[in-house]
Amino acid sequence: MSKQAVREFYKVFQSDEALEERIKSTDSTASVIKIAAEKGYEFTELELEAFMQESVASGELSEEELEVVAGGNRDGDKTKISIRQE
Repeated sequence: MSKQAVREFYKVFQSDEALEERIKSTDSTASVIKIAAEKGYEFTELELEAFMQESVASGELSEEELEVVAGGNRDGDKTKISIRQE
């Protein structure tokens, strides 16, 4: 429903090692959204992406944390999110 739901879900999986490992093993943001819904957190792919972009820009997320939240790259012709430090 909102970026707030994404933020709350992020806090939950940071403190739940099993959930974090499950998310790390996903291959798409759609899979992350499905796992979140199973836990009672509703948000869209766009809301997840907005949270990730804002969090990286503000320094709240590291590249590694971004990869965990992202659950891998998206398939098809959609934009892939990649953050690189040079």
